[in-house]
Amino acid sequence: MPAEPQQAHVGNWGNQNSSSASLFQAAQGRKYEERQHILRVRGTGTFTTVIVPWKKGKKPEGLAVDAADDTITVKTAASSVTVDGEGKIR
Repeated sequence: MPAEPQQAHVGNWGNQNSSSASLFQAAQGRKYEERQHILRVRGTGTFTTVIVPWKKGKKPEGLAVDAADDTITVKTAASSVTVDGEGKIR
């Protein structure tokens, strides 16, 4: 964990227009859409980021994240994962 507070910002943007949108739709069978999500962290020390992905509308049951000392534990109703300060999974 960092010794000093850090500031984080999450931003995103999306685009549904492209000169090749019709080609994309013909090849993929769905409308063209581009999205980008950005995480910016400002601070003076090191930090660890754990990203817990899930499909839209399908958040894992019982999701909880706990940070203690130099480890981060992510728990769901079905499983648990612990990541140490070096980014290694235990």
